[in-house]
Amino acid sequence: MSGRLNQHLAQIEEAAESRVETLLDSLNEKFPAPSKEKDPLAWVAHQNNLTAMAEEIVLKELVYN
Repeated sequence: MSGRLNQHLAQIEEAAESRVETLLDSLNEKFPAPSKEKDPLAWVAHQNNLTAMAEEIVLKELVYN
C-alpha cells in the first residue's frame, strides 16, 4: 500500500464534515430553533435532531453510495 487509503479516507472525512455544516445551515433556516434563552433544553434537543438528520443524509450521500 502506498498510503492511498488514508488519503482517500481523509478526503471523505473532509467532504463529510463540510457537507454536514452546509446541511445544518440550511436545516436551521428551514426549521428554526426555539429560543435558546427561553428554553435551552428544547434548543439543544432541536440542534441534536438537526445534526442527526444532517449526518444521516451525509452517510447516504457519501458513504453508502
